[in-house]
Amino acid sequence: YRGWLDGHDRGGGGAPDGDGAVVYADGLRHCVPGGWYEFRCSCSIRSGGGGEENLAEALLGGGAGGASAAVRAYLTSPAGGDLATVETCGGFDGLVAAVAAMYLRMVEEGVPSAEILEDMSKRKGDFSCLGFG
Repeated sequence: YRGWLDGHDRGGGGAPDGDGAVVYADGLRHCVPGGWYEFRCSCSIRSGGGGEENLAEALLGGGAGGASAAVRAYLTSPAGGDLATVETCGGFDGLVAAVAAMYLRMVEEGVPSAEILEDMSKRKGDFSCLGFG
């Protein structure tokens, strides 16, 4: 999979794959001039239909509902957060909502992570009632 650094357009431009790309781990590369990095996601989660699905695939284009379902599945998966034993404790739904909101803002909306962290610390927007601060 390929991710994009803050301030870089996912859809185009940037340096081509070979220009400035550096290998950083197990054959994965990053390219600061192009604003991209490669990563792996081998975590499988249980999909809504009961089958197995790759976490990264589950998060793609699912909107708020899809992101929340994928985040919950990840956090409760033994291969993920392994938090199934605390899923019914108070606050777990808020954690799922906060992680899903953070993911959607960073990945789908392109909001810089520093802005999201500031909103979390000030309990603004998506994080106003989620127990942060």
